[in-house]
Amino acid sequence: ETAIDVIPSDFDIRCLSIEDLSADGVYEIVLYADGIKVGKARCTKNAALDGIVNVPIQTPIISAGSVITAKVATSNVTEDTATISIVYHVY
Repeated sequence: ETAIDVIPSDFDIRCLSIEDLSADGVYEIVLYADGIKVGKARCTKNAALDGIVNVPIQTPIISAGSVITAKVATSNVTEDTATISIVYHVY
């Protein structure tokens, strides 16, 4: 699977696929489009879960070519990591 460098049309984000959660705990993901907060989601990983979570989300319409970034915070003291993919709809 390859990453898309530029989404050429206006779009919104419909789902986050959160994978490879590094440790058990509560994860909060904040999404930004060109530095402006556009969405937030939370998920939990525990021993009963495999570390893959799909979270529905609905962002405002984002301009074509916007740079999407994310910040992740967890309930743990250590530096945890996650892999985040987006599912989006173009207009």
